[in-house]
Amino acid sequence: MSDTKYNLEIIIASAGAGKTHKLTETYMEMLEKSYGKGKPHPHRNILAVTFTNKATDEMKERILEKLFIKAANGDQNSEKLLKEILHDYSGFNVSTIDRFFQLVMKTFARELGEYGSYNVELDSKGATIEAIDRMMDSLGDDKDTTLLKWLVDYSRSVIDEGRSWDVRKELYKFSDLFYKEDFLIKKRGEAGSLYRVDDGSGKEPKTEIKKFLKEINIITTKFESEAKVLAEKIITEYDRVNSIIDKMRVDDRSARNGFENIVNGKFKNTSGKLYSDSFHDASKWCYAGKNKQEKEIYQYYKDTYLDDLQKLSDDLKSYFDNNYVTYNTALIIRRQIYLLGLTTDIFKELDKYLKENNLVLLSSTADILNRIIDRSDTPFIYERIGNRIDHILLDEFQDTSKLQWQNFEPLIDNNISNSNDNLIVGDVKQSIYRFRGSDSSLLRDLPNNKNVKPDIKYENWRSADTIVQFNSDFFESITKNDPIVKDIYTGCSQVMPDKEINQSNLNRYEAGAVKIKVFEVDEDDKKAWMQEALDALAGKADDVNDLGEIARLTDDGYELRDITILVRTNNEGKMVVDKLISKGINVVTEEVLVLGYSRAVLKIVTLLKYWENPDDQVNQLMLKTLFTENQDRNIGDLTSKDVAKMPLKEGCEAIFTALFDKDQRDNLKTLSLYESCEVMLRSIYDEIPDYEIEFVQAFLDEVNSFMAHNGSDRPAFLEWWEESGQNVKINSSSDQNAVRVMTIHKAKGLGFKAVIIPFFNEKTSVKSGTFAPYLWCVPDIDELNNIGLIPVKYTTDQYTGFEKDFEKERKETYIDTMNIAYVAMTRAYFEMVIYTPDETEKAKEGKDPKQPKDSMAQKLIKFVKDESQSKGDGIYIAESQEE
Repeated sequence: MSDTKYNLEIIIASAGAGKTHKLTETYMEMLEKSYGKGKPHPHRNILAVTFTNKATDEMKERILEKLFIKAANGDQNSEKLLKEILHDYSGFNVSTIDRFFQLVMKTFARELGEYGSYNVELDSKGATIEAIDRMMDSLGDDKDTTLLKWLVDYSRSVIDEGRSWDVRKELYKFSDLFYKEDFLIKKRGEAGSLYRVDDGSGKEPKTEIKKFLKEINIITTKFESEAKVLAEKIITEYDRVNSIIDKMRVDDRSARNGFENIVNGKFKNTSGKLYSDSFHDASKWCYAGKNKQEKEIYQYYKDTYLDDLQKLSDDLKSYFDNNYVTYNTALIIRRQIYLLGLTTDIFKELDKYLKENNLVLLSSTADILNRIIDRSDTPFIYERIGNRIDHILLDEFQDTSKLQWQNFEPLIDNNISNSNDNLIVGDVKQSIYRFRGSDSSLLRDLPNNKNVKPDIKYENWRSADTIVQFNSDFFESITKNDPIVKDIYTGCSQVMPDKEINQSNLNRYEAGAVKIKVFEVDEDDKKAWMQEALDALAGKADDVNDLGEIARLTDDGYELRDITILVRTNNEGKMVVDKLISKGINVVTEEVLVLGYSRAVLKIVTLLKYWENPDDQVNQLMLKTLFTENQDRNIGDLTSKDVAKMPLKEGCEAIFTALFDKDQRDNLKTLSLYESCEVMLRSIYDEIPDYEIEFVQAFLDEVNSFMAHNGSDRPAFLEWWEESGQNVKINSSSDQNAVRVMTIHKAKGLGFKAVIIPFFNEKTSVKSGTFAPYLWCVPDIDELNNIGLIPVKYTTDQYTGFEKDFEKERKETYIDTMNIAYVAMTRAYFEMVIYTPDETEKAKEGKDPKQPKDSMAQKLIKFVKDESQSKGDGIYIAESQEE
């Protein structure tokens, strides 16, 4: 690999390594260099691409701030550049990758006349659901009886397998696959697929698929028939010998039962092993004996019958070895083949819907642009946007997809050939967006592909010394001998920057703490530990003074706004938010804070429902619960305790009568929906805590918006509330003093003073069963691979023609899980708290305790037990040792 000066710089920047600072400095150098060469509008010749809008705004602010400071200190060139950028802000090319591709494609598409002045549809899923609904609704038109029959056949296949009878929902779930990049790439490659709408052959996809289905049925029928014949031969001879000897191996004759299962079409035992393998050894079919007579009988069996029985068993095993994988693969394809046929119709309707509404899916932009470029070596397309791009800076390159890179690479190569500098920054350890198509192998392979030695940054400017050391030791210890991630995490250990150049953060050199709390897992209720974790986080529900970990951190001097809780999923986030709100702790979140969390909003809605339909018993229960959960409040002349003791109907009547006198109740009939909500609000306003005011304001905004489109229709509003209104997210202010709850994916690139990870229990294995992912595969079997791409649900079944794809998914899932843990554990400045479950099964008599092999929790527990200081009660501490 070359060490010479090259016009492409690759920086591998671990967490907290200051990559944003480096990007800003490099942009400034490029800007000043271009200005020094006398180029007009030098900012137009530089393209900086980031991953998120937030990162884009941050980088723009940093560049402008740098220019402003230099201009304020008398640098005239910086002053001119600052003014020029501000007066030509649209030419300030700091952008997300999607926004840049949209700019390029719009310009080029207009010139081609292919798309015209289209609009961008951000919601790919919503557009596809619309297409599926239109396809389903068209069934009543009697125009396409083939589609109707296909859907009926698909419905039968789904029901036969015990899956959801709601075909529409099955298709919604399946449609997620349409935007997987491996599908977009593979379907244009040699693999092809029978789903194609028009492959130029004039063949109708469903007709071709039906032909293939017949071939599959021939394969499966033939296997089942021949396997049955071979197994019956064994049973016949087995029974004959057993009638003579009557001393076959096992009392329940499990070998014979296994072969009988094969006759009945069952080929594997409960652990997934083939019966042809389990009972292959015929020497074990006869009882070996303990006394002399039994041993003589066994020897007689071996001498007289074993060779013939073993030959029959060998024939069966050989047949399975040569044919079972093909048979099993055919079964898997048959389960999915109806989806393949329906894909054609869904794509037709989707294309029609997009054209009718003049839309292009945002998720399709890279694919469309890629087909236009067609891997051209000349970046003429990019010049159509009116700028000549001499320099490119790519941030978060590990999150770039193959198609995106294929679109950028010609431009970068052209810059390199013209001796123009370019910068690519990334870190494979922080690649956590594979579900969006990112391909971290691009960054792994880039230095070799471009013959460039990467500049690896080992300093951590974000975290305190204790946290840096803990994370370095942890990830080094669990990856150094791991063949899957060893190369990715080689050199993952970080160091603190030299104190002399980090004077503003000297408090981080002798500070920081890591706390790990381990929870035992109840074998009868494996999720009970999560409630214990929530109690540890914010205190038990029945103790208003117990605020758990939150109280400890605030007692140590942290503000609520300094504390961030990281979760893996929105469901986990909802659990945390519910807990914090129930304990009266201010909370802010961009992802999981919805109107239905607010007790104040729920009271308004239940009062509105009660006035609309006082006989609704479900709502009566909700109303009474909401107004009596605080036993210390008064409701008119009654106390909550008094109302709680009343029967349901009488209790609700008492609440409503206490809140609204007769004139108010009569007046409600004349009010609009919005005015009615205001009346309900005024009845409870004095008891609304400050942290719920934001919910109430957002709710009233939604009421107003609903009325603008639907009028003052209260029943319709209440129906909307049940279907979607209660899940409307609110935009909470980040300025308030509140605990922040966010997903790990959203936290990437950010840092926080104190971080709590309450559910550190991610599995490194691929989800199976109901939650197993679909993969686009081509069967690795000659008799079946002419079907091309087929959507296959991942399975742990080892007897398939998709094992290469499954193995790839297992490795990538393992890497994803490791990287998610790395990102989560590298966000804290000063303090990190992790709650994790010990899923070790209790030792059975005479055996060691069984530990799960696919758990990040167990990796962490093993490490902290070896390396950290135990404080008892499952708590382990790593903290700075002040001299």
